[in-house]
Amino acid sequence: GSLQRPITLQTHLWRYAAPEGPLPEGSYWDDDLPLGICGDAWGGGVEGALLSGLHLAGRILGGRP
Repeated sequence: GSLQRPITLQTHLWRYAAPEGPLPEGSYWDDDLPLGICGDAWGGGVEGALLSGLHLAGRILGGRP
């Protein structure tokens, strides 16, 4: 069927996405588990989180960033 319009909409600021010392790699990947972690800790801010996600996606899909 058709999609219904949302009844409510909520947004929030990402005020805590500013790490003092970003982690050196673009993301974390553990081959043994397999488990990956990405986020703003690898670059800070919303853009850093996005780039970290892309970095992890590259590791998953291509084996490297």
